[in-house]
Amino acid sequence: MRNNKTLTYISTTDRAAALRAELKKLGISSRQVSIRTDYYSGGSAIHVMIKDPSISLAKVESLATVHESIHRDMFGEILSGCNRYVSVDYSTAASDAIRNAYLPAVKTAIDTLGTSESSLIPVADTPFSVGRNNGSVTVWRTDDDPRTSGFVANTYDANGAARLIGVKMRDAQTAA
Repeated sequence: MRNNKTLTYISTTDRAAALRAELKKLGISSRQVSIRTDYYSGGSAIHVMIKDPSISLAKVESLATVHESIHRDMFGEILSGCNRYVSVDYSTAASDAIRNAYLPAVKTAIDTLGTSESSLIPVADTPFSVGRNNGSVTVWRTDDDPRTSGFVANTYDANGAARLIGVKMRDAQTAA
């Protein structure tokens, strides 16, 4: 039996326009989130930059990653050409605002921790704790729910830990 379905290619520019329309339906404007496209010999990319720190990274990522298209071989390796990558991140100004909201509490926890690599110190007003591992700062979720508690990430310093905690807290507030 012959399959009469035809595949319709949607360009990266059209995908970016569709993403803009989806964000607009949610009340998110181009002043809050910018979307840029790139084309290159191996494919294309959609770069999403969140300029408003009140907007959830997870929410925008869930909308944007639908437009990603990466072709793989039978071993899972990415094939060359015709791939569309999507990246979503906060702008420097938005990232700084998110980080600065949690930086004092993170610095206090790290100061309390000192050089100990066998302790976790809670970060005030968050479900997170910080620790140390070979000089880096580790972030742990330490709430009572075993499904969500545990290791989150290694960061270089208090700035990285504060940004990570800020993004996670913002995403949790948006989901609630």
